[in-house]
Amino acid sequence: MNDKNNIKEYLNFFQEDAFKVYSEHNGDITDISWSNKNYNLLVSVSVDYKAILWNINLNNYVNIYHHNSIVASVAFFPYFNNNNNDDIFITGGFDQKIRIWSINSSEKPLKNIFENEYITSLNFLPNGNLIIAGSSDGKISLYDINNLHYLYSFKCRNKKGKFSKGKKITNIVFKNRNECIISTNDSRIRYMNINDGSLIKKFKGHVNEQGIIKVNYDDNYNIIISASEDENVYLWEINDKNNNIKEYKYEYFKAFKDKKEFATYSELVNEVILKEYNNKLRKISNNVFAKNIIVNTSINGNIQVCVNFEFFE
Repeated sequence: MNDKNNIKEYLNFFQEDAFKVYSEHNGDITDISWSNKNYNLLVSVSVDYKAILWNINLNNYVNIYHHNSIVASVAFFPYFNNNNNDDIFITGGFDQKIRIWSINSSEKPLKNIFENEYITSLNFLPNGNLIIAGSSDGKISLYDINNLHYLYSFKCRNKKGKFSKGKKITNIVFKNRNECIISTNDSRIRYMNINDGSLIKKFKGHVNEQGIIKVNYDDNYNIIISASEDENVYLWEINDKNNNIKEYKYEYFKAFKDKKEFATYSELVNEVILKEYNNKLRKISNNVFAKNIIVNTSINGNIQVCVNFEFFE
C-alpha cells in the first residue's frame, strides 16, 4: 500500500488523549524545562509570576516558586553531578533578575543575579559553567555559575537600519559549547561565537516581530527550525563549509493545514520516536518512510504533529 492520501488512515501512532493535564497556572505559560537528573520532573513558568515544578507521575504540582513579575524563561542545569545532591534550575523575567533555585526549596532562591533589562531568554552553557541570558534590547550577557560574576556582553543587532538598536531575544540554544543560535524579534536567527560575540552566519525567511517565537536546533540533522508569524514553519540546513555569512536558503511548509493561525514553536522529534514510527510504518509498506516528524504549537493553544513522508516507486 503506497497511496499517499490513505497512509495516515492506517497509522495511529500518536495518542490523542493526554497522559496528564495540569492547570495550576493562572496565565499564559511562557517556557518549560525538563530536569536532566530526573526525567519525570519539569518546571513551567508563566505570566502569572510563578514557576511550578511538576512530576508527571503525580496528579498535582510538587512546588511553586513565586516571583515579583512575569517569568519569561526557565532552564534546568544541563547535567547532574553525583557529588551534588541538589537539582537546580534558573528563571528570568521582567523584574530584571536571574534566580537560581533548588527543587527542594521554594521559599527563596539560592542566589540572585541582577540585570539592567527585562530578561527574555536564558540557558546554561552545555558544560554548566556559565549562564547565558538574553534581554529585551538584544543584549547577551554571560555569568560565572560559581560566584555569579558578570563576565561580558555582546549585542545581537544589525549594523544599520531600523533594527540597529537591537530587538528582543526570544531564544538561545547551543550548537556546541562555544557556539549558540539566537532568535530575535527582528526576524533574524544568528549563529554566533559566544567567546567573542562574532557572527558566524545569519538566517532569514521567517517572520518573528511581535511574539515569543523560539528557534530550535536539531544536532542530528544539523538543521535550524523555527515557527513564523506568516503561518509557516521554516527549516535551514547549516552548511559549515559555506563561508558566506548569509544562509537564506530554506524550506518551509504551512504549520496548521486546516487552520489560519501561526505556530509559536516547532521541534523535530528525537531519533527514538522517529525510529519507532518507521518500524510501524514498515509493517504497512516498504515504499514509504518518514524523513522527520515535526511538532508545532500554536498561539491559540493547538498542537499539531506533521510527518514528512518520502515515497519510493
